[in-house]
Amino acid sequence: KSGVNKGESVYMMVPSLPETWFASFATVKGGYVSVPTAITMTPKELEYRFQTFPPQAILADKTCAPIIDEGLEAAGTTPKVKIIVDGDREGWTSYSEVDKEATSAEAAKTKPEDLILCFFTSGTTGMAKRVAHTASSYPIGHLSTASIIGLRPGDIHNNLSAPGWAKWAWSCFFAPFNVGATT
Repeated sequence: KSGVNKGESVYMMVPSLPETWFASFATVKGGYVSVPTAITMTPKELEYRFQTFPPQAILADKTCAPIIDEGLEAAGTTPKVKIIVDGDREGWTSYSEVDKEATSAEAAKTKPEDLILCFFTSGTTGMAKRVAHTASSYPIGHLSTASIIGLRPGDIHNNLSAPGWAKWAWSCFFAPFNVGATT
C-alpha cells in the first residue's frame, strides 16, 4: 500500500524480535532488498548509509526510531513508509497495522541474480562499503553454514548474533530456514 516495489530497500534497525523474522521473510517473498542495520548505529552513520543506498521502507523499534529520523533529516531522504514495531510515533506507521492486512500474499517473481540483501561493512579501515547479495548467493551459500554447524531438520538452533550483522543472516536466518530447523 505504501508503494514499495520489488528491488527497493527495506532497512530493519530492530533488536531480535519476532517482527524481525516476519519482516525478513516478507522482504525475501516480496523481492525487496533487506538492509539489516545494527541497533548501535549513530545518526551520522545512518546519514552516510541513507545517502549511499536510500531507504524506501524502514522498520524500527521506539529506541532506534528517533536516531533514524535524525539520520534521514541529515541525509535529506524520505522513505515511502516507516514502521515502528513497539508503539506509536508521529510520522511512523504502527506495526499493529499488519493485523488489518490479508494473511497471504503472492510472492514476487525473483530471479537468482536479483538482490535481496545488503549489508554495510564495519568501516574499521575506512568508510563502510555496501555489500549486496543475490537471491542465490546467501540462501544457497549458507547451505554450507548449515552443514558446518551440523543443523538438521527439526533442530533448535540458538545463536546470539543480532540483526544488522552478517552472522545473523548466516546462522539465524538462512541456515536454519534452508534445512527446516528452528532458531
